[in-house]
Amino acid sequence: MSHSFPIFFLESQELPLRISLPARREEKIFILSRRACPQRGEDIHSKQAGLAQAGRFVTREIFNRHNRIQFFCMKKILRLTVISLLIITAINAVVAGFLFITDPSGRKLGMSVEYLNFSPFNSYLIPGIVLLVVNGLLNFAAAYAVIKNKAYSSVFVIIQGILLGGWILIQVIMVRDVSILHIIMFSVGLVFTLSGLLLWRMSKENPASC
Repeated sequence: MSHSFPIFFLESQELPLRISLPARREEKIFILSRRACPQRGEDIHSKQAGLAQAGRFVTREIFNRHNRIQFFCMKKILRLTVISLLIITAINAVVAGFLFITDPSGRKLGMSVEYLNFSPFNSYLIPGIVLLVVNGLLNFAAAYAVIKNKAYSSVFVIIQGILLGGWILIQVIMVRDVSILHIIMFSVGLVFTLSGLLLWRMSKENPASC
């Protein structure tokens, strides 16, 4: 057995029982010893009651350990999903923003300035800068915060979700057009917001990282 798993014994005349429990919960574990089990000469029913109590204790510890493992696995999967989406979104935004800045006419992305007729812009320069900074660089920063498990990472993800969703809504209002890309990116923003809220709640329930 690993040294991180201390061994506890339940001893009685009939049934010796060996139990392994995690060391990190050692301070919270009631050490079952001869005092928890009736000694020789005592009533057999008392012995059975003592063993039943010990069994319930062990079952409860196993159940709690299983729940903790499930919690950490779910949190890890959620964090990996959020990190992947943040990085993918950031890469797309940086590339698109850079192309808009270097060519404000939008031709490099197959777009025309006529698409901006109902907006306050006559080129893609300012939208390109906003896109590169808000949905590009800040998403990279949010991904870094989640990777490093910073205390503010969940709030950062929520903010990025709101910014992405707001960016899409403003864009739709300005250009008076809805495309499949708008729907996809708005959905991603919604995922960021909900995931950030869930990560925040998890950090409050159990501050330990995965």
